[in-house]
Amino acid sequence: EHVLVLGFSLPPSDLHVCGAFEAINWSDKKLGLVFREGPADETEMHWKRVAGGQAISMTINTGVPLDTTTTVKSFWKSVNDFVS
Repeated sequence: EHVLVLGFSLPPSDLHVCGAFEAINWSDKKLGLVFREGPADETEMHWKRVAGGQAISMTINTGVPLDTTTTVKSFWKSVNDFVS
């Protein structure tokens, strides 16, 4: 029901992984992405392509926070809320 991706941009050159995700019936799935966005980042575009245009339910494009205990706990709470 939920697909949570941590740090994988799914480049089109990774044909085996792209093919595996394209084979999924995404109609009843929720897709969440956690990645560190860089210049000209195409992570969301790659995932939307393999998910057949399915809306992304959660996006955290600043990576996994590690600066304070509070931000780490907040991050994992948002992940828990997504998969619940």
